[in-house]
Parts: sequence; structure tokens; C-alpha cells
Amino acid sequence: MRADRLTLAGPTVAVAGDWHGNAAWATQAIARIAIADPQVRDILHAGDFWPSPSFLASVDAACADAGIERVIVTLGNHEPWAELTPLITDGQPALLSERVWVLPRPYVFTVAGLPALSLGGASSVDRQWRVEGDSWWPDEEITDDMVSRAVHAGDVAIMITHESPESTPVAAVAAVLASNPHGFPRAALLASAASRARVSEVWDALRPDVLFHGHMHAPGIGKTSDGRTVVSLGCDRQPMNVVLLEVSAAGVHVRRIAD
Repeated sequence: MRADRLTLAGPTVAVAGDWHGNAAWATQAIARIAIADPQVRDILHAGDFWPSPSFLASVDAACADAGIERVIVTLGNHEPWAELTPLITDGQPALLSERVWVLPRPYVFTVAGLPALSLGGASSVDRQWRVEGDSWWPDEEITDDMVSRAVHAGDVAIMITHESPESTPVAAVAAVLASNPHGFPRAALLASAASRARVSEVWDALRPDVLFHGHMHAPGIGKTSDGRTVVSLGCDRQPMNVVLLEVSAAGVHVRRIAD
């Protein structure tokens, strides 16, 4: 690990799911974090952040009020990729505003001394209703090269992604995947399954204690048969959009906060 890698002191950080550029919701979520634990200084965001200038200004202001020093974003699929890709091609985090950073793909950092891996991106199942270069970009995809570099990250205790792993233990996510409630076309579903398989390849190779993801809009927590935890975060306007990750000598613990 390089000496200049991002380091989060902890012992507690917040982890947030999709905000979709919703400034009112983000402001409320940040305030709830401060109420739940005034010592939290960092928020890990699991993507679909959508950093417009006005949204960044609102997030910076809310963080200043709450004592939050950094929001560190693992990018999702619904992001302005044409603007963001050039910022992270050197493999280093990019500062978007006073307090908001975005991470390259993949990226290893530390949380309270524990190694963590960020692997951003996901497949948009709604791409057929979007416009390439305006509301959808191929850069959203998790590539084989990203997977190859991620699986060589070494020991990892924490993983944060936007995409869900394929064989999820989260009942709410499994139900969505089994039912296709929004009627997405078969080609989009196949692309989505391939994206989840790439996350699973990394998840199963590195075997971290906990994985956080957004994207599915299906909040819940599940455990695999070998005891690993998957946390599916809710999106804006849903429960469990924000949780706390607590690191201690006993390991990692996920704590829900009041919605």
C-alpha cells in the first residue's frame, strides 16, 4: 500500500447509499449522522451521488454544520461520467469540492487501520430509456481489468461497491432480482447479471468481512454461509440510507441509525 493512500481514522465512519443529487435528502441524512454519533468525521458513499455544482455546495454546507470533514464517493452508474472519468485516470482520489472526494476504480484505502477496497460502477438496467453521452455513459461498467486489479489488492476487511454481488444473502435484493418488478428487458438483465458476477469475483476472492452497496434500492442486511456480511443500502427517501460502520478490536460492526 502506498504511503499517500487515503486514511480514515475512525473508529466509526458513516456509509451512505444513493443520493441521486437530492440536496434536501442529503442534508437531512448528514444531520442524522451527526445526531447518531457526533464523532463521525467521514462518510463513505456507495454511488449514484450525482455531483452537480449546486448539490456539492449543499453537501459541503451540511457537512460543515455537522462536523463532517469528508464525503468519499465510490462512483455508481448514474453519474456524469464524461466529467468524472478524466479526474481519476491517474489512479488517485479526486477532490470535487471542499469536502467531497471521488475514488478511482479500484482503490485501496484504510478505515481505522483496516484495509478497505472501493470498486465503483454498475450496469444501468434502464439504459434503453437514457441518452448516451447525456444521461448514460459506457464508463459506468466494471471492466475485467478492474476486476483483475482488485483481486490482487491483498487482504481486505471492508469492501464498498455500488453494484450488488450476484449471490446475495440480502433477502430484499434477492426478491428484486427474482421478480424483475420494473419489467426491464432481457438484454439489460443479462448485462446487470454480468456486472454482479464481476463484483462477486472480487468479493469471493478477497473475502472481506463486510460489503456495502447501493444501486438496488432494496435496503437490508444478510450474512453468507461463511459469516460475511452484505449491507444493501436504501436510496434517498428509503429507510437505511445511512448506517454506521464501527471498527474495534473485536472486528467490524454495522449499526443502523434512526431514519
